[in-house]
Amino acid sequence: MSRRGNKVLFTKTALDAFTCPPGQKDAWVFDSDLQGFGVRITTAGSKVFYLQYSVAGRVRRHRLGAYGVLTLDQARRLARIAAGEVAGGNDPRADRLAKRRAAVVAEAGGGGRSLHAARDGGRVARGLPLPAKPAPISAR
Repeated sequence: MSRRGNKVLFTKTALDAFTCPPGQKDAWVFDSDLQGFGVRITTAGSKVFYLQYSVAGRVRRHRLGAYGVLTLDQARRLARIAAGEVAGGNDPRADRLAKRRAAVVAEAGGGGRSLHAARDGGRVARGLPLPAKPAPISAR
């Protein structure tokens, strides 16, 4: 395993050996083969693949998926696709957030419901009561 700063050639053996240093909440290690392709390791031992890139001078991190759910080859393939989108002028992270916002607005659009009603987990749409709010301190 060749090391150069926090860059390592990612292999399954190397990924399995990564741990978070004591006293830190997480650690980042980047692949020496694919620029911006990295993994975040937490103290709990979870490992999540990311692609780090910059758009308009701002550094962005696009979450690809968890190690174990994705294999190294699948994550690397997703990172190459996302890196291609960035090279083409798109921002994959902003695209994902825009899709999420559009889904919330579309869900709220039917029947005169507000955005807050859409974010209640669908309780209003299913006719379920909303959770009771605690009484104010002065009324106790």
